[in-house]
Amino acid sequence: MNRKTAIRVEDLTVAYDSRLILEKVSLEVTAGQIVGFIGPNGAGKTTLFRALLGLIKPIAGRVTFFGDAGRPNLGYVPQQDRLDPLYPLTVWEVVAMGLYRDLGPWERLSRHKSKVLDALKTVRLEREYRRKFWELSHGQRQRALLARALLSRPEILFLDEPFSGLDMESTTLISQQLTRLKSEQNLTILLIHHDLPFLRGWADRVFWVDNGRVSPLT
Repeated sequence: MNRKTAIRVEDLTVAYDSRLILEKVSLEVTAGQIVGFIGPNGAGKTTLFRALLGLIKPIAGRVTFFGDAGRPNLGYVPQQDRLDPLYPLTVWEVVAMGLYRDLGPWERLSRHKSKVLDALKTVRLEREYRRKFWELSHGQRQRALLARALLSRPEILFLDEPFSGLDMESTTLISQQLTRLKSEQNLTILLIHHDLPFLRGWADRVFWVDNGRVSPLT
């Protein structure tokens, strides 16, 4: 089993408008693990993810990936309530967005139809690819967004509340698929979730985020 460090965070400090959100956070994530983050609302969980993704510039600290081998391919599934569910797009078009950064200037998405359908098969949505995104159930939308992130072939996948509002069947399906991806592709998965018993029974490690600090629970 590959036990190398996927992410090393050293004394990370992040602030918004002079308000300290995270202070001197240090942690390590082992490659090929599922790692959960839990804590009160507003504690800084999403801020931590955005800092690791490079979407927020910290005021101090250091983040390195795979022994400082440069920034790897990162996938991100944000909270659903931050996205407009009334996209005038089909499921296929939403998932295909995961290819945009790899396309040449004149390359057509239609040339990659099989890749998009394969990603949809991974989340069992291949039969829904012609439907409008807004027509899907809440759980199906979440699976479509997961397929979009997987299409970019990430080495590390970040998920912000991926099970929020889902029924037990959808939660079980997505968690099983993530476990399979971890096993088959050695994918490193970081997720924010609010259910500690669930995380303790499923994730390899769990971190508690509160008062600007991040502490291991397991």
